[in-house]
Amino acid sequence: MTSTHQVTITDFSASYSLQKECTAGLGYAPEGVARAVVYTQGEWDVAFRGGTKKERGGRGSDVDVEMPREERKALEADWKARKLHGMPPFVHPASLRDIASEAPLQPPPASFAPDYFPARMLQGHYLDFAEDHSTSPPFAPSRYHKLLEDRDGRVREMKTIARDFCSSTNSMRELHVKKGTYGWDWAKLDEDVTRIIRSTGYSNTISVTRSTPTKCDIMIRPDSAMGIIFSSRWYWKALLWLVLVYPILLIIEKLMGARFTAIRVAFPLVRWRILPGASPDMAMDQATALAAPLGGGYRWPVVTQLPTDGTWVYRCGLSEDEWLSSVEERLRSIVASRSQGVSL
Repeated sequence: MTSTHQVTITDFSASYSLQKECTAGLGYAPEGVARAVVYTQGEWDVAFRGGTKKERGGRGSDVDVEMPREERKALEADWKARKLHGMPPFVHPASLRDIASEAPLQPPPASFAPDYFPARMLQGHYLDFAEDHSTSPPFAPSRYHKLLEDRDGRVREMKTIARDFCSSTNSMRELHVKKGTYGWDWAKLDEDVTRIIRSTGYSNTISVTRSTPTKCDIMIRPDSAMGIIFSSRWYWKALLWLVLVYPILLIIEKLMGARFTAIRVAFPLVRWRILPGASPDMAMDQATALAAPLGGGYRWPVVTQLPTDGTWVYRCGLSEDEWLSSVEERLRSIVASRSQGVSL
């Protein structure tokens, strides 16, 4: 009998923290405070909404509806595809199309008016008409009143889920809030990083991964015996696992628990914003000068006019191409020197 043993040898490795890019993507807020979007997964996504199975619910649904496994898996696959391409997760797929001409990822529901899902993308990046990341009232034109309603609706939904969690009597209930980013096309970025590495003559397997530290998530459990056990440190869980208590508790929690995972937090890496104080007949150099104080000062602002009505918009944050250009030479150097555990 012949046995084989596979060993993986790492030639080089590098990492990069996107904290600075998240700050740039938030940009300037009218009152000086910009924050991530706290939202609830809409009716186009599935999540745990107080039960033991993922359900579809949220805006546009009167009740949460449990669905067949195949349909649930399809919705999860759609969500992963949108996340991979950097689409804003709090926007209905029917609005994820370029404002110029592109067709939506998903047709709008027939029960809604056509103007309820306006195009909200420009050159592959989110067009933030409703100032979703600002705490002050947005200065969006009145024609986007549906988007302002959607912004207010997210707050109501979040309060509803929090109220349902607090009113639940299940001792194994948990509220899990995950954080993430949007704005960059990760699939394209992975291809470009791989292309740069290959251009150095490297021919072995390349692995590009992304992760959000679990410590960034928010987990809330009740002050009950079960809640204390599930929130305990790893070594207590390991001890309970050795005596077979923890595996049994996990099974009980899976069958009888109450999970709430529909609340999420999204940080922008790049987005378009309406340029305040600009008029459609303004010249490019005037619009650029007007946007200069709003771009954070790390580069000359990028401005453009919408093809629909001439509204001036400016870009917050770096695009994935701009970021890659800034680290390309460093990446080539790491590959050539076979460095490991270094930062880009």
